[in-house]
Amino acid sequence: FYDYSKIYMEKLATSFSINAHFLTIPDTFGENDTRPKVLNLLANAKEHFTFQSNPKQRIMLMNVKDVVNHFISVMEKTELACDEEPDSKITYYDIYADALNITLEELAKLVKPSGDYSFTEDAEIRLLPKHERWISKRTGYRSKYSRREDIKQIFNKGE
Repeated sequence: FYDYSKIYMEKLATSFSINAHFLTIPDTFGENDTRPKVLNLLANAKEHFTFQSNPKQRIMLMNVKDVVNHFISVMEKTELACDEEPDSKITYYDIYADALNITLEELAKLVKPSGDYSFTEDAEIRLLPKHERWISKRTGYRSKYSRREDIKQIFNKGE
């Protein structure tokens, strides 16, 4: 649903010449991010966890703190971007390049050092989407909390 609503909003902004700034974000993690995503499902698994994916599948992750700081950076640049490019009504900001690019196997080793997980080895590896259309601008902020060490710190508190 999210993808369709975002695509519709982009078309709407273009059709009506609305000034719009789109910030594309990767999957998130963080202290109070409890949504049922692969990272949280893995960390909260009481028993053996089986990924229905290939261990070499890559994902992009970013700490919620970094997402918020990128967003603030875009908000601070909004008027500046409109002044610099008055004919350009839509600006895309890419933060994927600043995210942690990691395999599911590397992620599992960080979150479950006990090794209590397995993979569907023959699952197809899906390529990460290319985001060339979003790389028109950078936010100006550089991630500080989206590293392997941050994942270990958040998810291995009891070990």
